[in-house]
Amino acid sequence: MRAFLTALLLLTAWAVAWAQPATTTAPATSPAAEDELAVEEIVPEALLRTARESFVIVEFWYKKDLSDAAKADHKDWRTRRLYSDFVDQKRPEERTGLVVDDGLVLVADSAIEDRFLEKIVVRDVRGHRHEATRERLLTDAPGVLLRVAPPKKRREALKPLTFVPMEDRGINTLLLSARLFQSDDQWRIDAASLSAAVPFAPGKAKNVHFGDGSRYDAHGPDPELIADETGRPVGVDLSGEFDMAQKLCAWKGADLLAPTASLDWKLVRAAEDKARAALIDCIHQVVFQFGKAGHEYTTYALAVSPTDLLIPEGITRQSAAQIRRIFLKDPPASQRRADFVGAYKGFDAVLIRLREGKLPAHVELGKDDPQRMKPFWAATCRERFGRKYVDLGTARLVGKQRGYAGLYSWRASPELPSGAFLVNFQGQLVGLYVPQRPEDEATRQYLRKEEPAQRIYPISDLRAALTRPAEHMDPRIVVKTASESRRRAWFGVEYSRINRDLAEAFRVSKPTQDGQVGFVVSAVYAGSPAEKAGIRVGDILLRLKSETMAYPIELLPARARDEEYDSRRRSAAYAESESEEWLGEPEPTWRNRKNTLTEALDAVGIGKEVTIWYVRPDGTDAAAAKELKYRIEQAPVDQDSAAKWQNRSLGLTVKDMTYEVRHGLNLRDSDAGVVVAKVEDGSPMQVARIFANEVLTRLDDAPLTSAARMRELVAAARQAGRDKVRLTVLRLGKTRFADLSVAAYDPRDDEGLDDGED
Repeated sequence: MRAFLTALLLLTAWAVAWAQPATTTAPATSPAAEDELAVEEIVPEALLRTARESFVIVEFWYKKDLSDAAKADHKDWRTRRLYSDFVDQKRPEERTGLVVDDGLVLVADSAIEDRFLEKIVVRDVRGHRHEATRERLLTDAPGVLLRVAPPKKRREALKPLTFVPMEDRGINTLLLSARLFQSDDQWRIDAASLSAAVPFAPGKAKNVHFGDGSRYDAHGPDPELIADETGRPVGVDLSGEFDMAQKLCAWKGADLLAPTASLDWKLVRAAEDKARAALIDCIHQVVFQFGKAGHEYTTYALAVSPTDLLIPEGITRQSAAQIRRIFLKDPPASQRRADFVGAYKGFDAVLIRLREGKLPAHVELGKDDPQRMKPFWAATCRERFGRKYVDLGTARLVGKQRGYAGLYSWRASPELPSGAFLVNFQGQLVGLYVPQRPEDEATRQYLRKEEPAQRIYPISDLRAALTRPAEHMDPRIVVKTASESRRRAWFGVEYSRINRDLAEAFRVSKPTQDGQVGFVVSAVYAGSPAEKAGIRVGDILLRLKSETMAYPIELLPARARDEEYDSRRRSAAYAESESEEWLGEPEPTWRNRKNTLTEALDAVGIGKEVTIWYVRPDGTDAAAAKELKYRIEQAPVDQDSAAKWQNRSLGLTVKDMTYEVRHGLNLRDSDAGVVVAKVEDGSPMQVARIFANEVLTRLDDAPLTSAARMRELVAAARQAGRDKVRLTVLRLGKTRFADLSVAAYDPRDDEGLDDGED
């Protein structure tokens, strides 16, 4: 844009020159001299001279914070960048600054905490170096004033800008700019005129804008000198976009240097220490224990009321369903139990509630949202020297960005770390920076595994969610029993992958995209949604889509590659051998219900209506895709969610018989039996030569109708003084007897009979 405007003005100047009357005598100068004259008219030498004298290069020398772990996984990209780009490389970060007053240098606010800063050095155009410290923080523009140490020699003193007042001529206001930038190992001054813009709105424009924010990046722009048409300084732009009324940010020289336009750096740091201490009292370490043995997740939560704590992270339906216990881990106090309130519908955050008593402190909710350009703190939690700690980095709202559903939200500079709490200088919570949750979040994750877009949620968006949480929770994300947490959606079919050869044989190359899309139905369960919808063996399922999804989920054979049941897995010796002991553990003859189709249905959600496209081969090339509507149902209990009995002393885990096992073994619904899910090494079960994936149909003469029934019969045998029981074992269609020693049975080792929450 700068180059274009400069070229346009040059062409205008040439046109004026050529439009002079023919009788006018042209000066005896070379074309090069004419070019220099034109540039002199556009960019006054006074502006270039001022820029050379007042621009400086500021070196920020960083150091490692020794309180960080040796291999800390920083959520804040700024910390990672400091270490990798500067500390590890033994070099400073170089930014540009402007000498705006005697001994004061204005630089962009990089929001780097003092704990990372080793020293600041200012270097002028002559190469003189000056030590500097942070002096004041601007409140209406993203800048910091540095105090430069007095020079030892007077001639080395920095020359400050002399700002002059300017006249507001509306759209006809002519402003020039100059900035210092680096190209390779050289520093250059870029000077140009600025184009004025007015709002695209009816009526006469009352405010004129300059710039478009295109210079703004994740680190914030360096200062740009603004001058009038004669080259005299009138202000400094720190945002890449400003307006005459200074509603976007302060930029006029006199306003930037006014005492009320900045805060003393030491007072800001003192307020920061006070706010940190208060926030640490409101922060608690939270431990989630899940259904899997020994699986825990530890994070931090902020107390937002005497009983409620906000965790700035999302949780999936699958993870929430398996929560067994939540407690606050605050040594030296004892663990305090908490309950899962829910996960928010619109943004990635979880709310938990203290089960008993009250929290010692909680953060106050701010009354107002953060204002544009006004500094606030981005607070994140971590452990430091074995104790909880809060990092506070300054940030500002600098503009807006368009996001999901075309809505605009605030953009901050510097970029905020994920999960940051926005806290004002009074220590109040005024916002949150977390990923947004679109309504079809699960299907998006299923399709693309992409990271969700993050945005700022000001306190006006959060207040109702924090004070009336029940109205804002996702009803699908709930804690379930161990069995219910493993229940899945279903359609009620078994399938095989389509391929090019099958597509050609079935003459469905077109609807299956040459065998790249589709599952061939190999079985339909009785009473299933698929049977009710008229699906038959041989139909080919192609894709599915709900109303909220942008595009359908293709049922791709490539996704189901690992699901194929290898019917050739048994060798000839394996199949013909009569010694079950030699065979060892058999492979299951039933399919795992966690497959590509059920995962896709789970992603959409039980209760949601989907359209399923399928094709029914008819022996011609004319077979076309059909569609059916289906409201996703929860599947019956399968082997993953079946009731079980586990006993460590016997070394066994058995589960109830489920529909897919009966199908895989060609058993009737009335046939008794429990499935051996696991056998421990060296246990009585292993000694009895009973293996996983076998079926126990009877104990002595009693049919085994459930895992709970087997436990009752074993307990009764022990109470009767018996040391052994006889089991009838079904293996790949054949039966045998096995004697199981129950002498070591201890009812205290029973597990799995009660899968409710602790």
